[in-house]
Amino acid sequence: MQARSGEIVLILLDTDHLKIAATAIAQDALLLWAKSRDFEQVPGLNVQDWQNHRGRMITV
Repeated sequence: MQARSGEIVLILLDTDHLKIAATAIAQDALLLWAKSRDFEQVPGLNVQDWQNHRGRMITV
């Protein structure tokens, strides 16, 4: 999702998830999360799923 300059984007996440997303964006960091779909609606966030298709953790 790309937000245009001056555009308001409604993001439906709980406060903790918003803090995590904001921190990752501010640090220009890759966010590794078990359910990356939780963060798909956050523009500018670089997120990857850290579990494979069988639910096992991927070693980074």
